[in-house]
Amino acid sequence: MTNLSPSKTRLLFLGDSTDPAAAALRTLETAVEELDVTVVTDGVGVGERLASPHLDCFICTRSGLEAATGFDAAVVGEVDVPMAVVEDGQAEVATALANVVLDHGRHDRVYETMVETSPMPALIHSADGTILFANEGLADLVGAESDADVVGAASTSYVHPADREKARDRMGRLFDDRELLNERVEYRLEVADGTRHVWISAVPITYDGEDAGLVIVNDMTEREERERALEQERDRFTALFDSVPNPVVHIEHGGADGEAIVQNANDAFEEVFGFSAGALAGDSLNAYVVPDRARHEARAIDERAAALDSIEREVRRVTDDGERTFLLQSIPFREDDSGAVETLAIYTDITDQKRREERLRRQNERLEEFASIVSHDLRNPLNVANGYLELLRNDYEDERFDNLEEALDRMDDLIEKVLAMARQGQIVDETEAVAVDSVAGRAWDTVATGDAELLVDAEWVIEADAERLVQLFENLFRNSVEHSSTNPDSQARQDAGSNSASEPSVADAPEDAVEYGSTSPPSQAQEDAIEHGRPSGDEPVTVSVGRLTSSETDSAPENRGFFVEDDGDGIPAGDREQVFTSGYSTRDGGTGLGLNIVEQIAEAHGWEVRVTESDDGGARFEFTGVTEP
Repeated sequence: MTNLSPSKTRLLFLGDSTDPAAAALRTLETAVEELDVTVVTDGVGVGERLASPHLDCFICTRSGLEAATGFDAAVVGEVDVPMAVVEDGQAEVATALANVVLDHGRHDRVYETMVETSPMPALIHSADGTILFANEGLADLVGAESDADVVGAASTSYVHPADREKARDRMGRLFDDRELLNERVEYRLEVADGTRHVWISAVPITYDGEDAGLVIVNDMTEREERERALEQERDRFTALFDSVPNPVVHIEHGGADGEAIVQNANDAFEEVFGFSAGALAGDSLNAYVVPDRARHEARAIDERAAALDSIEREVRRVTDDGERTFLLQSIPFREDDSGAVETLAIYTDITDQKRREERLRRQNERLEEFASIVSHDLRNPLNVANGYLELLRNDYEDERFDNLEEALDRMDDLIEKVLAMARQGQIVDETEAVAVDSVAGRAWDTVATGDAELLVDAEWVIEADAERLVQLFENLFRNSVEHSSTNPDSQARQDAGSNSASEPSVADAPEDAVEYGSTSPPSQAQEDAIEHGRPSGDEPVTVSVGRLTSSETDSAPENRGFFVEDDGDGIPAGDREQVFTSGYSTRDGGTGLGLNIVEQIAEAHGWEVRVTESDDGGARFEFTGVTEP
């Protein structure tokens, strides 16, 4: 029972009974016989206790004061009892105040101790606003060197001009009405380092025998900045959320299994799945969009998402148009104090893509099957025919055997071309960064080029299947050499003059081009010239591989192209529509498959190819839709 003996120093504490300040005061009461502490957790009866002539001090926590019921805070200004409002958990401040009351029994010292020990800027000011006492926290806030530098200043002098009228109104309530000011009212202070955002609580007191106010300043600047940053982040998030063209769901994962509970969904989600954000909010997403057979998989995804895993996988989901295939991307972005994880689930519809991939897979399988049939069913009879021819040569001599051997060789070449055409028609599903000059050089080395020259733009990379690109260049180079005039031998070059202005040389090549010479000895070049009816003394062909400019392709830098051209006889305009047709050839004995293979390799990469005329009148092949990394 509380002892009301006049010899006791009586202290009233309003706040949570478990607050450290309450515990500290009870401990002090046990140690000091002269101290009597009463702890109340609500406002019932506080007014009567404050009016008691036996009460020496009133201490309350901020949350205790805000939560008090049955208590009119205005009564504080009507009694002459030292009052201190401390932040929750400030046991040291409460104990220091109690000790001051015990040691001195002076109200002024109690208030000064409260200001000194306050972890926040604090001051005591007179009825006209003059600062009478302040702590170092206030000096730091306004940019003064010490608390002594602010004593004597007008408290409103630090208030932003636009907020001074509001400050004067509250001072009137504090002094005229003796009202406790504990509501949150924000001010701007103009201080040395700029504008600070604060809110102020004040209690009417008697200091040095005069009415005064004890003021606590809560600096909210950093908090305001954080809130503004969070608000901006929320605005950006909302704008992004609403503008994403794919369906997006804001999900909270809670419970042991991390069940996906919908918080929000964008317009695209409603368009695709047929459910609005309002209809889904608070419900399990899986119940609306997951097929029955995929429920176990969906729960596994939820568990991973609840564990803050980023997820990317193909899933089947039920939409307004039936089941479709999506690429699901689950991105965790927040975990609250309760352990609930928030994620964004983004759905990209890949149904059509998967169908195309399946069609291409079946097409590739058919092409591979066809190539196998051609290789086995045609080569076996051909091998048998070659075997019989060899036996006949051993037993007989007949010049017609040479014609037969030539026909069999042509058939073998035809089979090779058909196999190549079948295999090159398969879609390219994996590409890599390929140096064009290196690949073109490899292709040039495999073709009998006679005295021909190759020029390639240096240091240039595209996305392609390197081996198929080699084969594309091989066929184009072979076409240029076989259908263009070349110099048959070194003697012809001497006859024409070694420094002929029209003969290509290293000096003629662009500075950023790589030059490749002939890959055939003079005898082979002569044979090529004779075989293709090239007139002796003609200049050797020059083949160029270059990069199309953006103006030539009318496309973005990452989607340009390249060309392969020569300075030979060219392709007549009337024949250009037919050159890629299987079996079309202008050369006797040609298979007519080389350029068809070129077209198939281009299409397998997703490129377009067209034939035109080079500046020198030769053939020019342009490839567009080419990706550069």
